[in-house]
Formats: sequence, C-alpha cells, structure tokens
Amino acid sequence: MVGIQNPLLLALSLLALPALFTTIKAEERFKKIVGVTKAITVILLAVAAASPFVTGEEEISKQPQLTILEDSSTSMSVMEEENLSLENVKVNRKIIASGNNSDLKSGLTRNIKENQAYLLVSDLQSSSSLENTAREIRRKNASLNLLKTDSEEESAVSVQGPSSTVPGAENSFTVEVSSTTMPQKPEVLVDGDKTDLERADNSTWSFTRSFDEKGSHRIKASIDSEDEFGSNNVFYKTVEVVEKPNILVLGNEGSMSDELDKFYSLEYRSSFPENMDEYYAVIAKKQFDESEISGYLAEGNGLVYTGNYEEQNSVLPARYSEEAKESKGSKIMIVFDISHTSSDCTNQEFCGSQYLQNREENDFSGSISTQNSTQKALRIAYSLIHRPPVGLPSNNKVGAVAYKGNFDGPQLVKFSSPKALDSTHRSKLKSQLESDYSIRGWAPHHYGLKYADRVMEGEGNIIWITPGELSPKEINENIPAKTRRAVDSLDSRLLIIGTGNPNDDFLRSLTRSGDQYMPFSSENNNRLTTRFKAGGASKEAESIVVTDPDHMITEGLNPNGVITGFDPVKPKSGADLLATSSSGSPVLTSWRYGLGRVAAFSAGDKDLSRILNSDPLMATRSVSWAVGQPQRKQEKWIRVQDGYNDEKVRIEASYDVDGLKRQGEDLYSAEVEPETTGFHSFQEKVYAYSYNPEIKQVGLNKDNLDVVQNTGGNVYTPDEKQSIVEDLKSFSDRKVQKQKNLGDYFIIAALLVFLSEVGYRKRSGRK
Repeated sequence: MVGIQNPLLLALSLLALPALFTTIKAEERFKKIVGVTKAITVILLAVAAASPFVTGEEEISKQPQLTILEDSSTSMSVMEEENLSLENVKVNRKIIASGNNSDLKSGLTRNIKENQAYLLVSDLQSSSSLENTAREIRRKNASLNLLKTDSEEESAVSVQGPSSTVPGAENSFTVEVSSTTMPQKPEVLVDGDKTDLERADNSTWSFTRSFDEKGSHRIKASIDSEDEFGSNNVFYKTVEVVEKPNILVLGNEGSMSDELDKFYSLEYRSSFPENMDEYYAVIAKKQFDESEISGYLAEGNGLVYTGNYEEQNSVLPARYSEEAKESKGSKIMIVFDISHTSSDCTNQEFCGSQYLQNREENDFSGSISTQNSTQKALRIAYSLIHRPPVGLPSNNKVGAVAYKGNFDGPQLVKFSSPKALDSTHRSKLKSQLESDYSIRGWAPHHYGLKYADRVMEGEGNIIWITPGELSPKEINENIPAKTRRAVDSLDSRLLIIGTGNPNDDFLRSLTRSGDQYMPFSSENNNRLTTRFKAGGASKEAESIVVTDPDHMITEGLNPNGVITGFDPVKPKSGADLLATSSSGSPVLTSWRYGLGRVAAFSAGDKDLSRILNSDPLMATRSVSWAVGQPQRKQEKWIRVQDGYNDEKVRIEASYDVDGLKRQGEDLYSAEVEPETTGFHSFQEKVYAYSYNPEIKQVGLNKDNLDVVQNTGGNVYTPDEKQSIVEDLKSFSDRKVQKQKNLGDYFIIAALLVFLSEVGYRKRSGRK
C-alpha cells in the first residue's frame, strides 16, 4: 500500500504545474527543455518532502525468548517447585511477589513489557484484585501463560463477621476452610462453648450468635490437619459488645427504625437540642440550618441526610443543580441471539413472527409457558421499543443487532445503531424484528457483543438476550473463552437476559462489577422496562448501581430493585459518589466534613423505604460509617484491634496508660507484636492474634485463571516443555507491517534531472 505522510507538501508541487505548462508552450527549444527540467525538479523535490512510503508485510524471526515471572510469596510453599529447562530458548527470570506480599496485580503490570511472551509461576493467590489486569496485558500485545504445578496437602481456616456489636443483636459469622483437598468441617468455640454450624457450600459454614454481656467475647475456629503450615489450622477472633450508640433523628419515626433499633438508641426530635455531645450521629430527614451542626460535625461526629436539596447547605456532599434537573434518556443496544440450536422452529420459520403479527397495541400478555426462547427474547425487545406507556420514552436511544452462525461462519443481522425512539425509528426496529431469519446454527456470542461495543463507543447499556447455550459446536469453537474476553473488554454496562432454559452458571459467571444477570420472567420483563423508563423525562424508576465498590458502605453490595424520586443534584468537589441510578443520577454521596463523616441520599423517600427493600445494608452501613467508633464518647476507653502474625497490633486509649505514648489531646497509642498466636490482653482488654493472611487461601486459585485465558495465554504443566517451545516459536516468528520511505528515490531522480539540465546547458553553450 502506498501512502503520503505530509500531503500538504505534496500539494505544493501543484504550484509548479503552471510553469511546466508555460514552458511546454514556449517557441524556443532551449527555453522549453530547461523550463521542463526545472518544473520536474521542483515536483520531485516536493514529492520527496511529502515523505511517500509503501507498506508491506515483513516476516520477522528471532530466537525464542521467555521471561518467567516467579511468585515467591509464602503461600507458594505448598506448590511443588518447577524444574523448567527449555532447549534453544533464552530464559529470563523476575520475582514479582515475595514473603507475605502477594500483590500480583502490581507485580504483573509493573514487569510486563510490549510484544513479549511470559510464563507465570504462581498459585494465583493475590492480595489485590486481578480485575482489568488481562486488559492491561492485552493492550501491550503481550502473552501471559501459566505453569501449573501440583500442590501438597494443605488446609486453612478463617472466620469473618462483625468485630463489634450491641447487647441482644443477632450477628452472622462465616467460617471458611480453604484446602487443596476435600475441605473438612471445622470446630468453632464461642467463649469456650462448642457451637453448631450450618453448611453453606463445599468450603464454608455459618452460625449466628447474640451476646448479652458487654465486653470482649472470644471465637476460636480450628481444623485437624497435619500439613506445611500448622498455624493456619486455628483462627482467633474477638467481638466487642458495647452499649448502643445514641443517634438523634431529625424528623418522625419511619421505616428505618425497624432496622436501626437493633443496633442504636434512637431519639426523635423536630429540631436540634442545644447540647448534642451525647449523640454519635444525626439522621436528618429534613432541611436544617447548617450553623447548628457544622461545629458538631467538625469535631468528629456523623450525619446521614435523606431530605431534599432545594436550599444550599455547605455540610452536604451534594448540591442542587438546575442542569441535573434536565433528564436525559438512556442509550441502549439490544444484542439478540437468534442462533438457538435447541429451538423447536423449522429452518424456514422465524419463531417470533406469529407473536409479533396481529399483536394488539398494548397486549403483551401472551402465555409465557407456550413461548420458545426466541419468542421470549422478542417479547423483551418489543416491549422496549414499543411506544409508551408500554415502551420507553422517545428521548431514549435504542439500537439492536442480531447474530447467528452457520457453515459460512459468524454472521451479524444488523438492525440499527442507537437512535432516538421517534415514531420512524420505532417502526423501523419493529419491521426488522419481524423479518424472516433462518435461526438454525451455532451461537458466536463474542461476535455480537464486539459489534455492539463498537457501536456504543463505551457508553450506555448493552442488553444481551440469549439462552447462553453451549453445544459441542460452541465448545469446539472455544466460544466460552471468546465470550469471556469479549465481555471483559466491554466499556458499556452489560445486562444479560437468559431466555428459554438458560445456561445460568455460564451467564452468571460473565457478569462483572456493575453488570447484572436475570432469567426471563414476566416480573423481570416488567422490571427491565421500568428500569430504563427511568432514562426518560419522568425518571419514574431506576435500578441502583454501585459506583465505588471500595468504600466501606458499598463494598460487596449488589442492590436488586428499583428506586424512584431522584433529586436534581450533583456531587460537590471532593465528594465520593458511591451509588447512582442506571442512567447516572446520584443516589448516595459521602465526604469528610472536618473530622466528621457525612453520607447523603438523593433518591427515594426520606425514610429510604425503597432502598431498604433493595439492599438494607446500604442504609445501615451508611449509619454505621457515620457513627464511627462506638466507644469514642466514653470518658475512658481502650481500643485494641485483632492482629496477624508478622504484623504489629495497634493499641489506642483516651487516657494515659503505662506503655502508651501521648499522640494528642485524649489520645495515647503504641504498637506491639505478640510472640505467639492466640488470645492476648492489654489492661484486661482482650484481642486476637492469628496467622498471617498470606496463608489464608492455599493451592491454585482457579477463579483467577481468567487473567491468563483472557490474554490468549495457555496453562501448561511441567511435562509440556515441547508445547511451550513450539508456542514460543510461533510467537517469535510472525509478520509485522513495515513502512519503507520512498523519499530518497525522488531526491535521486531530482538530482539526475538537475545534472542533465546542467549538461545540456554546457552543450548549448549557455548558462
């Protein structure tokens, strides 16, 4: 392929064309020849300056090179050592983790360079999430492979649950056993008494417990295992029972009371009292004068706000916005699987045609039990594109694409790019949905998803409607891995609707943080339409989406439900946006005001009834975060957190205690490192000291294998040396695009023309 790097300079050569035309018309032969040579010289030099080039493929071949990335962290002690020697391969080694540091994400992204092949030797146990790591590796055009070695028998036990509570409250605890073999049932003692466990799954058990007496309570979990690490066979945990913190509620009693009464002492008032020292936090259901609470917050107290935002208030992390008052519709791309191999339709029949034809305008009540998977998919698509009140408002942008596969390979049936749902676009989408397609064949899911991602340009929502079938054809074509890679690369939010008899396990495994999977049902179909109707002018209802999964309030939350009543607000500078609606309207923001903590809800009613139905933890955690340490208002307190081996335990107190150093007013602290694991005490304050978290999870973490598969890498065993060498050779011997600059040739041609002109002048006896 021929190209020009500087077309502007090439255009300058056109200025010489008039001179060339004039000289050709000259009567005198000498002037004609000299004029032509000068014009040609100018044109050749201008073309050379424009840097013309030709592009072609060039095969490169070099000695295979392999960089081995070694995970030398403590958990690798249970994995057999690799003894890998490869003939005619240059091998480099780099350590990416060691000791109690298992931050594999940082180790990988820091050491992987462009266009290189890597072999990871690791158990894939990482202290940091490997989310998006595969994407970063792919961007560098690198190949990450894994050497999978056998593991020795090893087990570890741990306990998760609250570290503090109040008298009489029921608390849930989870006991997990990580094992390279079959996990065994642990034994749990609470204050020395054995407790009954309920099995949750293959490796976890649970129990509930309430405590009546204030003070520290001890939990010890153990397993009977003789293995490499004896310390991780026992786990110690303490639970501190304290008095219920006092909370002031500015407003009347409401639906939140039932949830909060278990953990807090609530007092309801219509206005702030003069002295608020006894309250750990305030729940304000209505507007207030900021001057009455700003000093209280600055001193380290908390506020949860559920009122409206018509008046500006400096203590709140969100402000009223006229701009936010203008609603915007959602951008949606429907990805439609029409390749159902298990369909009961014939090759010549489009399953949904009878469902769509003669359908009354607002009648979507057809018997679900008699509809096949494609008819159910059409029901969803048609309900979205139909005109209101059934479908979405006109300011939503909706497009659709169908995909299938046959003997000719993957095929797209292109419906439309997302456009505003005016009457013309609705009719176009409906007519295309009613077209006849042969639906027999296999399902290239990745093909349809990649097309939708390109069209969406990283914005909006992709609704993928599919049964997620995996026939032998799909498996042979490696569709599961290709689909996972396609989903991983999506920048848009993904909503998967499972139709027919959906492959739930496969489809659920594809959802990322913020994505959602739901099997088809009338209820879910109505919920879906309602969810995206919120993108219209009315903003009637939308689902809640967690935007900051690392915050204490929203960590691990996946709200399921819709919410109404959105305040037109925008987060202030420095605020954390924790949750939004599906179209981006703020639902929960937070920030620090001085030493205090403020969480503000801007959706739903003042009692958060819809949020409590959707995910009560979002409301209760917001209050817990605002309250902070439940002992801080006591005149004298000592606080010691549970610790882990090889780490120091921090001790804090509000008064001068032997062994502690003064850090500030009413704050003394120190750090200690116990010599043994178990229960210890400081000034009669009990705390637990357990094994290091590095050996909490043992053996190969199969959940993180995607980081290898999604980069196109392979998983090898030590006896597959020849396969490693052959794959390295194919990676080293590949074609690349090369550009060859042609400018020098035009310069040489211009020089030859110029020298010819000089020779002609001398022969003619002229200068």
